[in-house]
Amino acid sequence: MTTLAPPGRVRAYVRLAKLDILDYYLGVLVVWALLPADLRLDGLVLATMAVFLIGEVVVMAAMVALDDLTGFRDGSDITNYAPDDPRRRLERKPLVAGTLTERQVVRFAWITCVVGAALWLAAVAIAPHRPQWTVVVIAVTYFFSVQYSWGVKLSYHGFQEFFLAGLGFAVVLAPYGLATGALDGNVVVQALLFGMGPLLFGVYSNTNDVEGDRRVGRPPSPP
Repeated sequence: MTTLAPPGRVRAYVRLAKLDILDYYLGVLVVWALLPADLRLDGLVLATMAVFLIGEVVVMAAMVALDDLTGFRDGSDITNYAPDDPRRRLERKPLVAGTLTERQVVRFAWITCVVGAALWLAAVAIAPHRPQWTVVVIAVTYFFSVQYSWGVKLSYHGFQEFFLAGLGFAVVLAPYGLATGALDGNVVVQALLFGMGPLLFGVYSNTNDVEGDRRVGRPPSPP
């Protein structure tokens, strides 16, 4: 385990949370563009979208932290991020690089799980609208995000591509529903198109890192 000064440890947590991967967070811009003109500067709508977005960032941090923890424990990340590329290990996998311990990652993952859930509940609580379908979308998205590589390990059972696209779909539909209480064909199409972007990135960005995944029976995974 590498001993890090506080700034270095913060950087390790930022890398663990994959905060440099912005794909899903751009969905809030899609939602804002789809809003009726009279809602785009509405204070309550903007507050709802902001709280939802912050919650999304935190939930995603929990998801990728649990993914890294599982990949470290089953050995797939150690194989994929081989010793001949220490800089890449340091940048992408703090556990493999030794800049964070398992205990630290477990603590980070569960704290972000709780905080992310609280933020999404807060977004629902303050939203101008709370249609039932929107609340269901948020609940299902949260559940499967946490279970992506933990618990039921969704990504280990061939549902990875469906999840990656579905997550992009959900993070457009949910805040739009909270802001407007409505849904139409144009919004559904735009959400589907948005979901295809992270799917393509996730499937094709890591095509060389498959050996470790194959050893544990997991389809190739995103970074």
